[in-house]
Amino acid sequence: MDRKRMELLLQIQELEFVAVELTLFMDTHPEQRQPLADYNQVTERLQSLKQEYEKLYGPLMVFGERTTDRWSWIDEPWPWEM
Repeated sequence: MDRKRMELLLQIQELEFVAVELTLFMDTHPEQRQPLADYNQVTERLQSLKQEYEKLYGPLMVFGERTTDRWSWIDEPWPWEM
């Protein structure tokens, strides 16, 4: 697997972790504004990276996959093959 693909995937995984952690923190500290601002910034960057990854390498998840010509989900390596 090429280096750029692995770097993008790692960045996505890191931001998903941060988003989950911020969500859990905000569940117990709903009055704090900075975590919400951080969450919005992280999820905006996360969406951008996911779009870039999917444009270059195909879908990250099968859910919501739309295709008109063929089912391409199975063409990419499985997570344990990376």
